[in-house]
Amino acid sequence: MPRIDVILISHNHYNHLDIASLKEITRLHSPQILVGLGVGDLLRTNRFSDVVEMDWWQEHSSLPSKLKIVFVPSRHGSARGILDRNKTLWGSFVIRSSSGNVYFAGDTAYGVFLAQIKNRYPTFRLAILPIGSYEPRWMMKTQHLNPDDAVKLHGYLDVAQSVGMHFGTFGGHNDEEVDAHERDLAEALVRYQTASSEFWILGFGEGRDVQ
Repeated sequence: MPRIDVILISHNHYNHLDIASLKEITRLHSPQILVGLGVGDLLRTNRFSDVVEMDWWQEHSSLPSKLKIVFVPSRHGSARGILDRNKTLWGSFVIRSSSGNVYFAGDTAYGVFLAQIKNRYPTFRLAILPIGSYEPRWMMKTQHLNPDDAVKLHGYLDVAQSVGMHFGTFGGHNDEEVDAHERDLAEALVRYQTASSEFWILGFGEGRDVQ
């Protein structure tokens, strides 16, 4: 991996905030960790020191390259046990730069809050959007985008290039078939008349340059 300067954590669910992984990355790179309000207590308890807690719409300048990182709303939730449901803040991130905006959605469902993001940031050079763990739909539609939602959001936010995430790594509550995200994404791209080159699914460990 290249040097890691900043880690963005969207919420405190175990598959998005893994203490062992963070300790190893911190040992190697000593990054700053950006989290939602209340999540810092967990990290400081585990001896992470360079932690910044953020509220929705709060902006933070993290890097000497003049990047601005904004914590923005999402439609999801938080918990690490049965008694702390929604006690800490969840969200997404917008990375602002002179080369274009990046949207890291974290975990989110589709919702009216996206109009606020659209109004503040009319275009995105890159969006990193979840496309997995979306079935059964009656339960997951208020928590996770499905591929149809993701392609619709790609168009709504005027994204030049999207990358799919949140699939194929952790087992758990999802009921879709192992290759469903690829099939459903391909069908959604046709449905919304979007070129397949505009929405990548990367292989494990694969990297690409964003033009």
